Amino acid sequence: MTAWNFQRFFKTLCYFGIVPIIGDAGWMQQLMGTQAKPPVPSPMNTVNASTSVAVALLSHPSPVRDSLKLAFETALAGKGSVEVLERSPDDSTLSNTSVLACCPSSEDSWTLESLVDQVSRAKSSDGTDSVVLFDFRNPDGDMAETWGAVDDVVMGGVSASGLRLIPGAALFSGQVSTENNGGFVSVRTRSIEEPVALRSCDGIEMRVQGDGQRYKVIVRDDVRWDGVGYAASFDTVAEQWVTVRVPFSDFRAVFRARTLEDHPPLLGDSVRSLQLMLSKFEYNGELNPNFSPGTFSLKIETLGAYGGCGKSPKVALIGGTQEQRDYLQASGVGHLIFEVPDNVQDGEAIAQALLSNN
Repeated sequence: MTAWNFQRFFKTLCYFGIVPIIGDAGWMQQLMGTQAKPPVPSPMNTVNASTSVAVALLSHPSPVRDSLKLAFETALAGKGSVEVLERSPDDSTLSNTSVLACCPSSEDSWTLESLVDQVSRAKSSDGTDSVVLFDFRNPDGDMAETWGAVDDVVMGGVSASGLRLIPGAALFSGQVSTENNGGFVSVRTRSIEEPVALRSCDGIEMRVQGDGQRYKVIVRDDVRWDGVGYAASFDTVAEQWVTVRVPFSDFRAVFRARTLEDHPPLLGDSVRSLQLMLSKFEYNGELNPNFSPGTFSLKIETLGAYGGCGKSPKVALIGGTQEQRDYLQASGVGHLIFEVPDNVQDGEAIAQALLSNN
């Protein structure tokens, strides 16, 4: 058995601003100066940007529609507009809409499938299908102070890794060992001081060259260092550059590699940190079928998000059948699902939730 390295463990805690017993709250990281600067320029780097919001409320005339229209107007408080529609929006309306709220009715002439198709086509034709958060081909001076190693030394293991800049890319490499009940290596950003709002993006995109092993990408919207994360696996092809796209719908809520079945899904609207990992485990103790202990290597050119980010509306389904809900969840477009409001307060809560996630 190889001896555990306390010095490396302590160095990891210091890098990420973690103080035992006191904890890993955001105020402590801010006090210690261990937060990372936003990786993208304003206005995309802040969730609460004071920009105008356009809401298209698609519904047949009803008291529910009137109540929701009033709720949106109240929530916007002059910082946006609400347009009421009874038919599918034209392309011009769609391109200028931030939130498309749909209240299906048996009397509607439109279908949810046609709306999703419209949104999908807008995403693929707007010329801005992706956004780069980290461009390791042209790194800036802050990147070296953003990424740090989080290896199984935090659990008593002896694996070691790191991320360093090489010509035209970043190299995530090292040695992964299963000794001392270990078996994982990772690199992670410090907590981003202003959360990144990916808004209408569909998922995470990476340009990588790997070694044939299966890695994970982990997204966190929690400022805590040891909080809940959202993980998804992706495969690499040895010595070949590939573009990896992982939809947000594929991410699982996890806490220390255990899946949380009843946790809310990843929306991608308030990203606090990103992490790349190689682990002998998949989820809940299942083994990674494409894992080999020893040396490993993953080159990264870019890391960001895809799906017409911020250029097409997020679809909100209010009510609807279970079949419609299942279809929307499997569609790949940015979406939220709500029950039909029973009262004014419920309608206002829906409006606030939609606008805060836009």
